[in-house]
Amino acid sequence: MVLYIEYSNCKKKLVEAQKRFTKILDEKEELFNITQPQGTNYDKELVDGGSRENVFDKYLEMKEIKEIDKRLDEARTILNDRKIMEKIKKEELLQSNDVKDKIYVHKFLEHLSYNQIAKSVNYSEREVYRVVKKMREETQW
Repeated sequence: MVLYIEYSNCKKKLVEAQKRFTKILDEKEELFNITQPQGTNYDKELVDGGSRENVFDKYLEMKEIKEIDKRLDEARTILNDRKIMEKIKKEELLQSNDVKDKIYVHKFLEHLSYNQIAKSVNYSEREVYRVVKKMREETQW
């Protein structure tokens, strides 16, 4: 049984989890930026009086409404679990005796040349190229 497809799927899910985590973190950062001092805008009309809003309270309120901390914790947990799964699958892949798995490891993890891979697995360069091309189609990398 070839493991490189399972590993590739785990890797894709890890990348997706990283993107979701980053998106929520960016959202939190944007909210936090409203609490930071702003430069004076001299283009506005001068107005006497008026109420001054507390930007930190607004930040906390928006953070609570959007449940950012809760979503961030959940995304962090998922991301950590995906990292663990990817590590397990990578270890299985590295231990595999299947020739296709070995070619995958050499090409995509160790970044060896076709010539080096061919020598390692006792295939022709042309055959290694065909196998790698098929792997790219199967894993959609």
